[in-house]
Amino acid sequence: FCFLSQSIFAYKRTISVMTYNVENLFDTLHDEGKEDFTFLPLIRKERDPAIRAHCYKIANPKYRNECFNLDWSAPVLLNKIRNLSKVIKNADRGRSPDILILQEVENINALQKLKNLGLSGENYKELVLVEGPDKRGIDVAILSKFPLSSDIKYHQIDLSEAFPDRAKDDVKKTRGILEATFSVKGKKLSIF
Repeated sequence: FCFLSQSIFAYKRTISVMTYNVENLFDTLHDEGKEDFTFLPLIRKERDPAIRAHCYKIANPKYRNECFNLDWSAPVLLNKIRNLSKVIKNADRGRSPDILILQEVENINALQKLKNLGLSGENYKELVLVEGPDKRGIDVAILSKFPLSSDIKYHQIDLSEAFPDRAKDDVKKTRGILEATFSVKGKKLSIF
């Protein structure tokens, strides 16, 4: 969801904002404490019994198979970045969006790879991502051509009221809401 501050439309130049679910933009490294084993190179998965043990525990056959067999190597990641970048660069009549909101980004490393390897000429000044509690390690992120004007905020979603029969610790933790405010020609634009 994007909320634009008042008077932002007073400018003659429009501001383009794009939201894009990049469907598992992971780097090729394991993050301690996260269940990101599916998105590792196959050679590492084949050699590490702890990773294989994790894959065995996955109940859903489709996801278990992905955990065992998906080869998330550097060439695969680069191909994903190239494909995502084509879509992003063609937005806003080929100018790329001024502000890009992304869902399902693993970490700042994956976001930096997207910027450096796929969007290097697009003039994104700010990369915003906060590590949330999602056990798989997927988060929301923002790339902006405008500078941040204040500290970023992260709002965790409490789902315990939606599941009153479960203990609070048993409620699945999910991605929260990322809040960032940017300076656009002297005005503030807040993105959630």
